[in-house]
Amino acid sequence: MSLTGRELPEEQLVAIDSDVLHHVLDRSGATFAPLPTTPAAPATEERLLQSFQAVFGEIRTPVVSAWGEHIPFLFGLISLLRPRRIVELGVHHGGSFLAACQAVQDLGLESECIAIDNWIGEHHAGKTNVETTFLPFRQYLEELYSDCAGYIKADFDEASLAFEDGSIDLLHIDGLHTSESVQHDFDTWMGKLSDHGIVLLHDTNEFKRDFGVWRFWQKIRRNYPHIELKHGHGLGLLIVGEHSPLHPSAGGLAAWLSSDQGKEWIQVLFGGIGPAFWSQANTKVQLANTEGQLDNAETRLANTEVRLANTEVRLANMEVQLATIREGHKNVSVERDIALQQLKTISKRLEILKLKSIEKRKKLKKQRDKIQILLYRLRKKKMAKQRKGQKFSLTQNLQRIRLGLGHK
Repeated sequence: MSLTGRELPEEQLVAIDSDVLHHVLDRSGATFAPLPTTPAAPATEERLLQSFQAVFGEIRTPVVSAWGEHIPFLFGLISLLRPRRIVELGVHHGGSFLAACQAVQDLGLESECIAIDNWIGEHHAGKTNVETTFLPFRQYLEELYSDCAGYIKADFDEASLAFEDGSIDLLHIDGLHTSESVQHDFDTWMGKLSDHGIVLLHDTNEFKRDFGVWRFWQKIRRNYPHIELKHGHGLGLLIVGEHSPLHPSAGGLAAWLSSDQGKEWIQVLFGGIGPAFWSQANTKVQLANTEGQLDNAETRLANTEVRLANTEVRLANMEVQLATIREGHKNVSVERDIALQQLKTISKRLEILKLKSIEKRKKLKKQRDKIQILLYRLRKKKMAKQRKGQKFSLTQNLQRIRLGLGHK
């Protein structure tokens, strides 16, 4: 998704160098040659007026940054110096670097801006989430500043090998903030500065934890003409190059800007403008975010209303179904009552049949008992007859025997 409304085609974001495919803004394989040793344009009153106008430019990319209050000063500084190559060590979200790119673009300068960071993080900035730091930063470069900017994703020492001596006009050191680390970065990159060279050091007025930029600043500012801003955690400017438009040796306005009176004027001016403009930029962002949230809320509300309407339709359908079910339930109730009545009738009939069955069983038992008695009597008579017959037959036989014996 575009961050600015301007999105480059994918084919414009890829480059091939020595058969290696890389992002078109990735300068990792590049070598940066020395800049010509030509005298810089002097800091005239006309140039100062132009720079003062640049100070009030609108901050287009106010990303999360502790550097924000110095952006108006940076706009004016780039307008006055017109650096040919700008290098930033320690980019993180890119607040100051994107502001430098904006100034170069707005002023129509043929400057090259190089951002150097490993985007891994350190204990002052914290561990870096690539999804929320490097990728959005690179997308800003793609959409807004692909004509003047690039990046090197590497440690500072490793990246320094790509820069020849005299190849940088404006160097911004904003890496690990211990005194030893700042000293090391300054010593490593000092030779890379051109005869127009300017060094910016952030957090010169920050004393929490083990921040040590202020210690290094207290020592190094003794060796070079310098300007310091106290607000926004402190920003130190070292005028290293002898041909810099700000070098006091140029006399005139440059000498005045490096004087105590000039430094006080710069602090008063930018100590008021910087915080005000950064606050205004953040207010615009917050307003835009609020408007976006309102738009999202309106969209969600519209979706909710649609869902509510659909719910009401479903509810109406359910009420119709419920009415149908209730009607059906009434019919079922009637049928159930009829069935219960029929069941009661059948139960009564069964009860009557059961009673009749019992009566019949009693009658049958009486009849059976009578039959049993009759059978018993019949058997008894029969047995009596049999005994009587047997007795008669025996008597006849005895008589016959007697007659027979008498006859003999």
